[in-house]
Amino acid sequence: MKTVYNYLVTILCLLSIGCLPEEPDNSYNFSIKDEKIQEIIRFQDERNTDELLGYTEHPNITYRYAVANALASVQDEKSVSALVTFLKDEDERVRYVAAYALGQTKSADATKPILKSFGEEKSRKVQGALLEAIGKTGDKENLRQISTVRNYRETDTLLLEGQSKGIYRFMTRDITLPEGTTRMIELLQQNTPSSVKQVAADYLRRAKDIKIAQYEKELIEVFEKEATANVRMFLASALGKTKQDSALVVLSNAFDTEKDYRVKVNMIRALRDYPYKKARDLALKAAEDNNPNVAYTAAAYLRKNAAYYDSKIIYKLAEATQNWRVKSELFAAALARTNPAFTKTRYYYSRALIRDFEGSKNPYEKGALLIAMAENPVNLEYIEQVVFDSMATPVIKSYGIQALAEMRINPELDQLAGSKAYTTKARLAQIFKRAIESGDVAMIATTSGILRQEELKMRRAYPGGAGFMDNTLKKLQLPRDVEAYNELKRTINYFRGFDIERGTITPEAKQPIDWELINNLPKAPTAIISTKKGNIEIDLLASESPGSVANFVKLAQDGFFKNKNFHRIVPNFVAQGGCPRGDGWGSLDYSIRSELGPQYYNDEGYIGMASAGKDTECTQWFITHSPTHHLDGRYTIFAKVSRGMDIVHKLEIGDIIESVEIR
Repeated sequence: MKTVYNYLVTILCLLSIGCLPEEPDNSYNFSIKDEKIQEIIRFQDERNTDELLGYTEHPNITYRYAVANALASVQDEKSVSALVTFLKDEDERVRYVAAYALGQTKSADATKPILKSFGEEKSRKVQGALLEAIGKTGDKENLRQISTVRNYRETDTLLLEGQSKGIYRFMTRDITLPEGTTRMIELLQQNTPSSVKQVAADYLRRAKDIKIAQYEKELIEVFEKEATANVRMFLASALGKTKQDSALVVLSNAFDTEKDYRVKVNMIRALRDYPYKKARDLALKAAEDNNPNVAYTAAAYLRKNAAYYDSKIIYKLAEATQNWRVKSELFAAALARTNPAFTKTRYYYSRALIRDFEGSKNPYEKGALLIAMAENPVNLEYIEQVVFDSMATPVIKSYGIQALAEMRINPELDQLAGSKAYTTKARLAQIFKRAIESGDVAMIATTSGILRQEELKMRRAYPGGAGFMDNTLKKLQLPRDVEAYNELKRTINYFRGFDIERGTITPEAKQPIDWELINNLPKAPTAIISTKKGNIEIDLLASESPGSVANFVKLAQDGFFKNKNFHRIVPNFVAQGGCPRGDGWGSLDYSIRSELGPQYYNDEGYIGMASAGKDTECTQWFITHSPTHHLDGRYTIFAKVSRGMDIVHKLEIGDIIESVEIR
């Protein structure tokens, strides 16, 4: 009887709508520990497009999804046809990731199929991904097409996100139109989700050469009503681009009551769009802010923009400041903004910098003081001696050569050096040659960038040509020194009149994914990054970025990160660590592949792999302070802060990673 009953139930199900039995091998069940998934990811890691394309007609949804996702990282134009086929897949997840992957190919050949599929697609999620993909592959006419669509309802979140991302992706390729800008303004004015407004405001902040002065009133109204910090911070910068006095008044009035330091940082950055006389009061006030990120940003603004008559005020601010980074930047600002004719005052400030340098035991503070000294060419000999001291640490060498590079590119160098301008430039040219010959990667890379700046006409300083660079190039070790190698190669090409990218390389990644390690990870692996300021707990995204997670876990288990510094802090951008040299130029003798699936830097606390270009990642990683949409699809995301974001915001250059514990 039971058999007959089961038979009848089966017949009834087959006759009923939506009750058809599922194919056992056609259900979605993505597991990073699945051997077939690992094989697909291995092909992804090897950049083996041909093997991946062999999976495109696999009957299992999960494997088709995995292949489309893999192709997003490979970014091979050969995969366009297969990905277009995936746009017709029965499963929404496959179509979604295929749309994303087509954008990642950046192939113009993908644009027409994307547009065609958009008209046929029923899923809002996939349509949104297609709109974004157009922004990575299309032309100006395509931008005009997606910018002029206004029939999406305010509740069509996925479509509005796709439209805003599409316009944004065009912008990152330096393709903008007034229609796109207008649409972004409209999205900010409407009752759209914060995720949409965030992208629209960031577009207005980052887009070059767009005209938004006519939208001043609209932007002020949105800014004053907006409560979300992730939107307000970008709007603050956008208000500055209007260059209107009323916008500056709004920013100045809001500064004192603003509670989020990141918004304040962007308010100060907005001042660069105004004459100093109008921005002065806010800049000087911000330089005394209790948050060092705000004060440092203001100090950096003053260094570039302050009037000569404020140099003494700035110097007094520096003397009263406790935070070494803010203090060093204010000293630099005081020296930079002192009238070149006041040689005694400039000498006095320089001696104060040297005194602080010699009294400091903090290599990062010493480095910042070297940068400040570079504002006076009189300090050239002193900086040179420090840089080439046999006892100098990599951090000191790195900062020191950067200081000399900044001295050379200073547009006021002739005026500052006076009658010694010619000999100063000649001396710097010899220093740069010595820096390249030193073999130090930071000195090589920094100097190489200076030598090929056309306006400096540096080729004249080396009658013998680039021969001395060839010898250094041969000695660099790959993949460890790839960034310095490529910078030097570009300079050699420049000196010899070749295509600047000729012979630059992406070394083969020789570090395969450690699948045994991945298989032994718990279902939801986490890590605790310990610092003196507190712990930062992170969720490791092993399913999304197994190669990067395996690399991070292995380094952590080996104790590699112990006592490494956070060597780079950019206010309201990132905190970066993991460099073996401590200056951002260090690496090990291997590299891993970029993993660039549909993950987004759409909030604070994402952890990404630092790189010198695709597939050059190794030990360095960063934590974002805020949304960084321009990094999407370009830098691997392998973790997310789950607790301790307040600690991340307190990190400063030189803070030590005491340990990284995997759980």
